[in-house]
Amino acid sequence: MTLALLSVMNFSGMPKVREQTMGINCGFDRVRFISPVRTGSRVRGRFVLSDCRFRGASMLMTVCNVTA
Repeated sequence: MTLALLSVMNFSGMPKVREQTMGINCGFDRVRFISPVRTGSRVRGRFVLSDCRFRGASMLMTVCNVTA
């Protein structure tokens, strides 16, 4: 799976937060590629919310574990 697809899949799969005005992707930790993805292949990912905490009065940080 390419890193570009992870951001799109995360955005489309995560539930929306009420009154959210903006979302920022802070990057990925411990990314490992087991095998290459061929052009035209179907790509799936499993996102599990592992942490969610407030980072300020109006900021919420979420951490997901992803398996592809």
